Amino acid sequence: MENAELYKALIKFQGMASAMPKTTAAFKFKYVELHTIWDAIREPLQKCGLGVIQTNVSSQGGRVGVRTILVHESGQSIEDSCYSIDGAVPNGVSAIQKQGMDITYLRRYGLSSILGLTTEPDKDGNS
Repeated sequence: MENAELYKALIKFQGMASAMPKTTAAFKFKYVELHTIWDAIREPLQKCGLGVIQTNVSSQGGRVGVRTILVHESGQSIEDSCYSIDGAVPNGVSAIQKQGMDITYLRRYGLSSILGLTTEPDKDGNS
């Protein structure tokens, strides 16, 4: 199998990871902040010989995106990209701030997706 060492390490990592609580609220939704995810995963990633690289990318339609690459100390890697959708800029937010918000959102979801992370379900009816 091409990425056997990476997959073994990912399985070990997922056994160490636990659901993270959604502690921040904005726009009527609760979520886990990016730094909270990193605080929770940094040490388990290192113990498993894993690292993450995230870079900004843009689509031909001008949408912002994030490429997330999961790397193993063996040199094996997997990657995936996700892109923002066109959406209105909230009142009081500049276009560049909206782009920054989109990038942060995509980084959170890119990490969660490639690592198989979960969050605790909402307890306020928005689950």
